[in-house]
Amino acid sequence: MRMVWTILITAALLGASFARAETLGEAAEREAEKRKAKPTPSKVITEADLERAGSRGNYSSSPDTPVSAPAAPATGAAAPVTALGPDGKPVPKKTEEELRADAQKAWHEKQDSANKELKDAQENLTHIETQAQSPAAYSNPTLASDLEAARKAVSAAQDKLNALEDERRRAGYH
Repeated sequence: MRMVWTILITAALLGASFARAETLGEAAEREAEKRKAKPTPSKVITEADLERAGSRGNYSSSPDTPVSAPAAPATGAAAPVTALGPDGKPVPKKTEEELRADAQKAWHEKQDSANKELKDAQENLTHIETQAQSPAAYSNPTLASDLEAARKAVSAAQDKLNALEDERRRAGYH
């Protein structure tokens, strides 16, 4: 009798699995429907693509509207034009002095940010060291790891400032 029940249960389980199985054609059809529903990715055109193609200028989004060519530099202009600004007007190329002044300004901004980062890290370290000296420090299990993390943050901020100082010397900024 056990044998009969085992055969019946096995047949029922196998029958159920065959009833739910789909054919290869059904699976392919379902996959094709998924692909139709999924939008195709659009190509993003970057500035590098435009430069490689040797074309920059005003581009139209519709195919019926003609594309205008970039404006030619005026004769007798003070500086050569390299690109169009957001308003569509030519932007003059910067001189070496202007480029150097911009780079030096950017360096000073980085230095100010690094100094603020160092100051904040030192204040945090001082706060944690003060907590470590209080009687409640023995009940705080994370205080030692917080103290170590704060010391590492101060060290990293100081390293960042040292790297900026090296950059300043190499570039000859004042």
